[in-house]
Amino acid sequence: MSKVANSAYLIAANAAATAIQFVSVPLLLRWIGKPAYGVYLYVAVVAVYVGVATPGLYNAAQKLLTERFAAGDEEGAWRVQQTQLAMALAFAAVSALAFLALGLVLRLDGVDRPTLAWMFALYACAYALALVNGALVAVLSAREMFRSVAIRQSLEPLAGATVALALAYFVRTPIAVVTGGLIGSMTGFALNALTLRRSFPRFRLRPRFDRSAASEIWAISLRGWPQAIVLAVAGSADRMLLPAAGLGSASIADYTIPYRLPETLNRLLSPALATVVPELTRQNAAGPRGFAEKLHRYGLQSMLLASALILVPSGFGGPFLKLWLGDQAPREGAAIVLAIGFYFALNYYYNLMVKAFVAQGRMHLAVPFSLFNAVATLALTVPVARAYGIQGVAWMNAAINLAQFGAFLVYLRRTVAPGFPLAEHLRRCLPLLLAGAGLAWGAHLWCSTPWAGRHPLAALAVGAGLSLAFLASGIALRLADKPEWRRSRP
Repeated sequence: MSKVANSAYLIAANAAATAIQFVSVPLLLRWIGKPAYGVYLYVAVVAVYVGVATPGLYNAAQKLLTERFAAGDEEGAWRVQQTQLAMALAFAAVSALAFLALGLVLRLDGVDRPTLAWMFALYACAYALALVNGALVAVLSAREMFRSVAIRQSLEPLAGATVALALAYFVRTPIAVVTGGLIGSMTGFALNALTLRRSFPRFRLRPRFDRSAASEIWAISLRGWPQAIVLAVAGSADRMLLPAAGLGSASIADYTIPYRLPETLNRLLSPALATVVPELTRQNAAGPRGFAEKLHRYGLQSMLLASALILVPSGFGGPFLKLWLGDQAPREGAAIVLAIGFYFALNYYYNLMVKAFVAQGRMHLAVPFSLFNAVATLALTVPVARAYGIQGVAWMNAAINLAQFGAFLVYLRRTVAPGFPLAEHLRRCLPLLLAGAGLAWGAHLWCSTPWAGRHPLAALAVGAGLSLAFLASGIALRLADKPEWRRSRP
């Protein structure tokens, strides 16, 4: 199956899962209330930290499985899979204890102790299943069975959302949402196990510890572990710290719901980033000059995509929230969407440029900037939230990402891309970012007018047209700047 087809399956599954989540949110807000939904989001953020406490077994196992299957070493491949399963079960046991302890220790307004304890207990089960699922999905990915992976990625959230909505309608507590997530994990596990059993006669759902395979998995996992921890802190500490600022559990929902709009746009565009690594790797082997030029071109393309398809649409957050949530939309939601849109536009660009470190196998060199983001977020969230509320936290995130823009590019040129045309890159990249920001801000102001308030669907149609027009104009300018096009002009 071609890479294009594989990518299409995964993008379609991602879009389907996203659509399911968007449909669920307004119903959950109506049935369990915003404070209770905020409690669920808080527990979900805490779960992220427990998750990064375990190393990336999945990525390491997928790499080793791909190598073993490519070399025809079926026996070695299944040893890796069974060893990963054994390691996953061990980490699952430790993680379950951590979840149970958190349920007994943490306190949050808007929820009683037994409810919070039950939520963490259910999360312990769901996370254990997710770790075990990783040992199954790694095989499917290594064998490029992305159609099966895509089906699971669609059916798992569908099953989880169905159960969550049904329970929320009857019991009206955040436990319903966590239970739905557990049912989704169980569905994914059953589908994965059934697919592997039918596709591979030698597959056994039986853990077996092989010292050599475990050493390889562990060594690869540890390389990316510090970066994963830092990124998790940088991406979620703001939501984790909102209760510490005295804003209450409802503020988590008021902040996270609009946050998800630009986050979703970023996630839908992200599969394109993986396609640049092979080309950058080849260019790096060919020589530094071609590598730097290719990185320059990819960076401009990513900034155009981010500005046109993340930043500009974020100016239309008000109409979208009104259509999506109606009267339940957060009061400051439109401004939060705009600020987080700027944050994720820069984030998408950074994620592309970081592929330069990946292509050279020097990912550890990117840690300082992720660490800066994490430390700044930890240090500033509580005082900013107390002084300026959740909208201030959103603009804080955008400012942190912007503050490291120039320093990041200078550091990149000095470490992995000595021939990177920094001045030329800034001359062509900054206008894209500034134009996107200007259009987004103008759209935000226009969407606050009475006409846009009365016609949100029409306002979104204008937003879609503006984004596509910005993208098309950027592509046209890029083509017009190519040497072959310049020579063809009269």
